[in-house]
This record gives sequence, structure tokens and C-alpha cells, in this order.
Amino acid sequence: MWRLIHLGTAIVAGLLHAIIMDQTAPGAATSAGPPLAQVTGHPCDQLAGTYHTWLSRAVAVDVVVVGGGVAGLTTLKTLLDHGVEDVILLEAQDYLGGRVRTIRQDGVLVEEGAEWIHGGQDNPLYKLASTLNALSPVLPDNAWDWRVVTEAGRPGDQQAYHLAKKLIDLSEEDGVLTPYYNASLGHFFIDKFNKTFRSQSTSVMKRASLHYLEKMVNLVFGTSDWLQVATRDADRFQEYGDDFQWKQGYDTLVTHLMGVRLAVANKVQMGWPAPWWGSKPLDLHILWTTFDLPHNMSWLYGVAGIFSVHQQAAVVQLFVIGESSRDMEALPEATVKSHMLQLLRRVVKKSIPEPTFFRRTRWGSNPWTRGSYSTFITVDGEKAGLHHHNQLATPLLNSRGKTVVSWAGEHTHNTRCSTVDGAMKTGQREALRIISLLQSSPSSVVS
Repeated sequence: MWRLIHLGTAIVAGLLHAIIMDQTAPGAATSAGPPLAQVTGHPCDQLAGTYHTWLSRAVAVDVVVVGGGVAGLTTLKTLLDHGVEDVILLEAQDYLGGRVRTIRQDGVLVEEGAEWIHGGQDNPLYKLASTLNALSPVLPDNAWDWRVVTEAGRPGDQQAYHLAKKLIDLSEEDGVLTPYYNASLGHFFIDKFNKTFRSQSTSVMKRASLHYLEKMVNLVFGTSDWLQVATRDADRFQEYGDDFQWKQGYDTLVTHLMGVRLAVANKVQMGWPAPWWGSKPLDLHILWTTFDLPHNMSWLYGVAGIFSVHQQAAVVQLFVIGESSRDMEALPEATVKSHMLQLLRRVVKKSIPEPTFFRRTRWGSNPWTRGSYSTFITVDGEKAGLHHHNQLATPLLNSRGKTVVSWAGEHTHNTRCSTVDGAMKTGQREALRIISLLQSSPSSVVS
């Protein structure tokens, strides 16, 4: 029978280390071994003991699944579906789902992490949600209160929005990115922007439009810095079509699975008893034409848009990307809330009451996640020899040539990195690998 154990990650690491070390060359068990801090570093450096004491607490099982995110839960479910039951799932946090986390608070439902199913029939996650009758109807474009404004609340040049959409769509066409394989993804967009932006516009509007494009590209691709993403790797990403959402929250997936330099992007969410902007869902885009905020508010420059939360009529949210996101995480929650109200009041030019609902995520500060998404290979990583994501899935062998660690996670998928369906596929992939190992060598210990 499989077991779920909620443990501090330090203990998880200690038990895992003992499992790995137990499969090393004869005589290893008599060696004290280095302290765990020298093996893993923070956040596990407070765990006292040596290899001998860790091993004395280790439990012999066929499979240890470390982490109860979507990849780990899919691995667990696949193992159980194939009759492998001597399994322990270790999870350091007090909930399952990893970067899938649905929050229900005071009648409000929001997603702290993953929010969309990226693609239709080609995406197995879409098919699963359809089978579970868990897909939410898609709102038509004309259902939104769509606005483009400057940071001062004046009407903005809509060309910035349309040009950004045009260039992002262009980047998805076959062969378009190929000439930029030796450069960064940002170089492609900057080059196309300079060739496409209308020359009669002012230099202020051109700078504002390029800043908006940068924020939208970082948002769409889930990157901290478009100049750090290797174009060749970004071009491998396989598009599945339009986005869809879960009717009752993304944790519907977690419930189903339990039926048995990450980049940093954060969300800030605010709600009121009634929508102060009107009856339609809000879709507000900001063009920064002047950068006059006080230094402690400069993280707001990373905000490209504010929009209504799915199925929550009086709740809005925004994404903060990259270094702006890290700066926001370092601020007290009350300060973030105050900054957001000041920004909203400025751009819509009206008095906005204090919100009755407020949340902000801090994925980069969470020691168990270290970020949110995405995991495109960087320019430096490509130069160092990391050319494909499946290189990160290479199993770890001990000195006797036995597989002791297999790696899953969306970051190990070549064409669907940064997606939940990519995480699911890699979890299934590694479960099938482990099943094959157990069938060929039943005495193997695999983690």
C-alpha cells in the first residue's frame, strides 16, 4: 500500500540521501560521510547527523516519489495503476499540487499558480478536463471591458497592444525564429519591433510600446528576461491552440490524481463586494510613457496589464515578471496593497475603495519552489552544452550502475516545458521507466 508522508524538506533530503547511499559500493555504510549541508546546502543545512544516523532511520521501499506536485502525483498514480504499491510519496509543504494551488477564501476562488489549460484537443489535460466535465465556458472577446491607458490614465496608443499581439503570433510561425538561433528571443522581438513600429510616432510612445512588448513577451513566454532565453529552445515549444480554464479550480486535477533559474512570475489579486469598473470583466493595459515612480514603487513598471479573475466578477489580478517580481516579494504585504491601490487610482482616475480581498504570491521566496515558470534554456546554458530539456531527465546511477534516481517535471520536457500537461507527461514517463526497472530487477530501489 502506498503512503503519503508530509515532512520537512530537510528530512526528505536526508532520507533520500540515505536511500541513494545505501545503493553505493560495498563499505560505504561504514563511512560517516559529509554533513548534509555539504551535500545539498540551504534549506537543508539545519539537519544534524551523518550518513550512519540517516540510514538507521531509512525505510526500504520499492519506490520513493519526492514531491507531491503534478509530476510527482502523476508518477504515483501511474505506478499504482500498474500495480506498484510499495511506494512512499514525500511532500515538504502542507498541501499537494506544487505550483497548482487553488485558494478559496470568503467566497472568492483564485489560482496562486497554474491557471490555464494551454490548448484544446491536442492537449491531454484538455481531454481529461472534458471527461471530468470540468471545463469552463470561454468568454468571447466582446465580453471584456478592454482598455489601453497610460500610467497617468490618459487613452493610450492601441498600436502598442496590436503590434505586441502581431509579433507574438508571428513568433509562433514555422521558420520565423530560425535566423535568430544564435541570439536571444529578445533580439528577435526587438529587431521585428524596430522594423515594424510606425516611424511617425513620438520617441516617448516608441519607448513605451517597446517596454509594453517586453513585459507581454515575458508574460506569454513566462520568462524573467527575454534577453536570456535561447531562441532555439523557445522555438521547440509546441503550441496546442487556445487557452481554457477549470470550472471549479485547477485543484480539480490534484483531486483526480489523488483518486488513488526557474523564472519568477507572481500574481497580485484584489477584490471588492462589487466591481467598481462596470459590469464587464476588466482588461486594462498600461503603457508606461514616463517612469516617475518613487524607487520603492518601481516594481510596478513590471506590470503590463490588470484583468478580471475568471468567474469572479469583482476580483482583478495582475502578473509581475522577473526582477520586478522579486522586488515585490521583498516588500511587506501592506505596502504591496498600498502601491497597487495607488496605481489603480492613477490609471483609472477615480476613487477606489479599500479591497475586501487581497492576496499576493511569493513563488521566488518559497524555498521549495524557487520560482514559478518557465524553464526555457538560457543563452548561457545553451553555450555550456544544455541543448535539450531531456538532458535534465538523465537518471542518476550508483557505482554499481543501478538507477537510483529518475527525474520528472515540466522542465525535463523538450516541447512542453512550463506547462502542467508537460509535468504530467514526464511523471508518466518516469513511472513507466521505474516499472520497467522493477520488472527487470525486482530488488532495485528507485527514488
